[in-house]
Amino acid sequence: MGLMIISENPKVFNSMSAQSLSDCQLAETEWMHAWIKENYQLFFGKLNYEMIGQEINVTGAGSEGYLDFLAIDLLTGKTVVIEAKRDDYKHRDLIGQIIEYASGISKFNKDKFNQLYQDYNNSADMSLEELFAQQSFDISMLNSKQQIILIVQKSSKNQGSTLRLRASCAYLREQGMDINILEFSWYTMNPESTTPRKGDIIEAKFVWEMDVENGRQRKGNQPANEDDFLVDKDDNAIELYRSVISMLELKRLWVRRRPATTYITFYGKKRAFMTVEFIDKTIKLRFRLPEDYQDDFAVKVSPDVDKNKLVISDKFLHQVTLSEPFNEDILFEVIKDSYNFNQ
Repeated sequence: MGLMIISENPKVFNSMSAQSLSDCQLAETEWMHAWIKENYQLFFGKLNYEMIGQEINVTGAGSEGYLDFLAIDLLTGKTVVIEAKRDDYKHRDLIGQIIEYASGISKFNKDKFNQLYQDYNNSADMSLEELFAQQSFDISMLNSKQQIILIVQKSSKNQGSTLRLRASCAYLREQGMDINILEFSWYTMNPESTTPRKGDIIEAKFVWEMDVENGRQRKGNQPANEDDFLVDKDDNAIELYRSVISMLELKRLWVRRRPATTYITFYGKKRAFMTVEFIDKTIKLRFRLPEDYQDDFAVKVSPDVDKNKLVISDKFLHQVTLSEPFNEDILFEVIKDSYNFNQ
């Protein structure tokens, strides 16, 4: 039957057609890579993967030697090798390519990873050591193992390749290799469409479920995700926090967030710009801003008075203590200033 979407009349269906990126001559770098980067939180948000590099020269063998994305699993120290292909891939070539990438990455040392991380974030202020310290994670476990994620488009033209790729990866998993496939499909109501557009549907699904608890050793009382973190927090503080999240989504500010043991850190496209601490019925928002930043709403914190690590080493020098009611417009201006300052 195929995929259908309910029309303006709820009793009537409109059909959706699966489209091919390769048939439309749409480049992987222009579409697949952009989708992954811009929607990274949707794909990997609950897995505690920190992206540290894109288009990384692993083997030096021309364009085929460049890995699409590299991340680190902050709960296990594994490096996560991510390769994306549109629907004209050859499954045998892809398997060989990704194993070669994982082999090359396994030989990278801590200094190499730190350089990749700082280059990707375009900043030398934050090191991997500091990032892991925020997560209470032992950096000695970095790159002890590699995980492989293949992100491939599935369409009507590559059903055979899809089945053979699944079979090959299933065998590798049986042999102990940590490999998974995230299958992508693009659907549109206009079969003549040659580029993705508003209203089209993108379906993405892991072949083997990515359970945040499965085979992942949690460190101390570190929460696996935001929901776990909020379990024991005050209802009023959670409501305030949700209001801030709703405001960010309404303003369309691109952020991703990661819970640590005592606070949640917000990241823009480059680096952290805000943290949220839960204090009884209120929440405290701390920001990275210029030291001379002046605002009656965001009070500068003195490291001599507040010995919090966020202030001393991470330089979140300005603070807003939030309670109901609050002025969303004023708060958003401070958030935006911090966001822009850290990009």
